[in-house]
Amino acid sequence: MTLNLLQSHLLEVFTLQVSNILNRFYLLWATGFFTGFIPKAPGTIGSLVGILLFLLINFLEIKIQILIFLLYFLISLKSVAYTIRYFNKNDPSEVNCDEIIGIWIALLFFQPKTLIIILAFIFFRTFDILKPFPVRNFENFHGPFGVIADDIVAGLLTKGVVWLIMKIFY
Repeated sequence: MTLNLLQSHLLEVFTLQVSNILNRFYLLWATGFFTGFIPKAPGTIGSLVGILLFLLINFLEIKIQILIFLLYFLISLKSVAYTIRYFNKNDPSEVNCDEIIGIWIALLFFQPKTLIIILAFIFFRTFDILKPFPVRNFENFHGPFGVIADDIVAGLLTKGVVWLIMKIFY
């Protein structure tokens, strides 16, 4: 059942009427490499993609990691702008690059230790879903930054909580 549902969503993705290659790229990017089309828990899957990206570049010098993150963020802004127009929605549910950005912020500057990654994942998903203060306040922003802003704040909040836990208990 779930496999058939996933297959139908993937078919929908590949048959989207997108005008050119750049717009297809924007859609691929904004949807978190199409994870935003997964019918069950797309934000969770997007967060896992963000963890994977963090792990893939973590061996690089921190300055390079920051540059890669900033590049990802800037491309995300442009891609989300296109996706907002494409779906004709202010905050399309298919956008998943914001989840990737949020968890990446939560993990940036940390060592890739299993406990840190698990804590960051749990707290980020919790803050992203429940939207406690101040996360909820950032949902009121408009445009591409508005789509991403609450996840940035959830990522920063997560970073603080994980840092505090590691400082107190480890």
